[in-house]
Amino acid sequence: YEEAAAQGLIAGINAVLKIRDQKPLILHRDQAYIGVMIDDLITKGVIEPYRMFTSRAEHRLFLREDNADFRLTKIGWELGIISTENYSNFKKKQVAISSLLKKTKKVKINPTPKIQRELDKIGENRLKKDVKIFDLLKRPNLNFVKLSKCNFFKEKIDLRNFSKEVLDQVQILIKYEGYLIRQNQELKHIKKLDRINLPDNLEFSQIPGLSTEVVENLEKARPTNLGEASRISGITPAAVSILRIHLHTKQAA
Repeated sequence: YEEAAAQGLIAGINAVLKIRDQKPLILHRDQAYIGVMIDDLITKGVIEPYRMFTSRAEHRLFLREDNADFRLTKIGWELGIISTENYSNFKKKQVAISSLLKKTKKVKINPTPKIQRELDKIGENRLKKDVKIFDLLKRPNLNFVKLSKCNFFKEKIDLRNFSKEVLDQVQILIKYEGYLIRQNQELKHIKKLDRINLPDNLEFSQIPGLSTEVVENLEKARPTNLGEASRISGITPAAVSILRIHLHTKQAA
C-alpha cells in the first residue's frame, strides 16, 4: 500500500509539472526508496510482482529514517507541498545540527587527572592524548547522555540548547563518518555516469565489442544515460566501459 501511494504521489506531481511545462521530478537512488523502486522498474524490468526491499538500495546509509527531512524537505518546498512553518522549522534544525557539529570539532580535551577520573566514572577508557569531542564520540558506547555527566563536557557544550532529534542526528553523523565518506565517494563515481547522456538515436548493435545479450537489453530498456545503462540487468562493467569509450570517441571525432 505504501509503495502504491508513493508511486501515485510521484505520478501526480509529475502530471502537474507536465501541465506547467516544467521538468519532471526524478528522485535518484540515493534520495529515496521510491527512487530506487522506480529506477528498478524502468531499468531492470519486472517479470514477477515487485517488492521494495531495503537490500535493493546500494546507498542504504544515505536512506536513513532520521535524515528523510534532509533528503526531501527542500524538494517538497520547491514543489510547494511543504508549508512555510515546516520549512522554517527544518532550516532551524539544519542550523542546530551544523552548530553542534562545529562545537564537537572545535572543543578539545586533555588527559588531565581530573578528566581521567570523570571518564572512569562513566565507564570509559582513559585518554592517551589530547582529543576532540568529535573523535571521542566515535567510541562505540559513548554518547551525549553519558558525556553530559562529565563536568569537562558540560563546561564546554550546553546540550540544553539542542533537541533530542538534533543530538541523535549529530551522533549518527559522527559515528558513521568513515562509512558515509566512503559511500559518498562511490556515489560521486555513479553520478559521473548519470551525467553522460546517451543519444536517442544511438544504435547499440553498431558498437563493436558489445555482446548480443547486452545489445538486446540496451535496445529494450533504451537508457537515457550511462548510469541507467549500468543498472540494467545483464549489463557488465566491461559493457559500460565500451559504451563510455564509444561516446568519447564520437565526441572527439
